[in-house]
Amino acid sequence: MANNRLIRPGFFVNPGVSTLSIKERYLLIGLTAVANDWGKLWFQPSHISSQVFPTDQINTEEINTMLEQIVKKGFICSYIVDDVEYAHFPSWRESGSFLMQYLDKPRP
Repeated sequence: MANNRLIRPGFFVNPGVSTLSIKERYLLIGLTAVANDWGKLWFQPSHISSQVFPTDQINTEEINTMLEQIVKKGFICSYIVDDVEYAHFPSWRESGSFLMQYLDKPRP
């Protein structure tokens, strides 16, 4: 399920982000919406594609290539638990980070 997220102004001028392609930047923004309130997500390319690019014809190989670049830049880290791959944003809660997010508040 997608979550509401803020894209902070620092995102657009971040030196690491500026080296990503436009599609990679879009994917990075999309990953923040796919991630839970702790910055964690299921790191499965076809699932990510269905969430971030639901109406676009982007093959899994291209998604993998974009994810590799995002991991290589250190925006997300991937890890495996019980043969399932996950990822998290290491700077999710860091003050001053363009990715810093707050917990979604429960609706009444």
